[in-house]
Amino acid sequence: MAKGYPDFFGYSIFPQYGAPKIYEGSIAAQPANTWDDLVVINAKGRILSGYFGAYTVGDEANARFKLTVDADEWEMYSFEGMFRTSLVKGVNFPIQCTHYNDVAGLYRFSIQPELSFVTLFKIEAQSPPANTMDSGAVIFWSQVS
Repeated sequence: MAKGYPDFFGYSIFPQYGAPKIYEGSIAAQPANTWDDLVVINAKGRILSGYFGAYTVGDEANARFKLTVDADEWEMYSFEGMFRTSLVKGVNFPIQCTHYNDVAGLYRFSIQPELSFVTLFKIEAQSPPANTMDSGAVIFWSQVS
């Protein structure tokens, strides 16, 4: 006797996830008050885990990251604001500040798992007007067929 979900239509209604993939990238965002692409995934998939960060910022009050999932954009506020929000228990943003060191200029953010996207997952960096911001990212994701 068969077990599990019945296959009435010849295909599964549940998404089929592929093997995990790794996206690694780094950029030096230029001080031009524009958004530079750090991560761009043009596919249907979901985030398994990941982090991104910035170092050698110099002016963290004016540095920003922007997360785009499909057509929805979410611009982060200052690094300190993200750190303070991450300290509040029960706040469930898709991005959490996991390392904040304003003396050394090191900032790291983690991405919540199970974040799914249909056409686009993108992280952009905006450098402060007077400084170049070095940024890097490692994203673990799987493609949905």
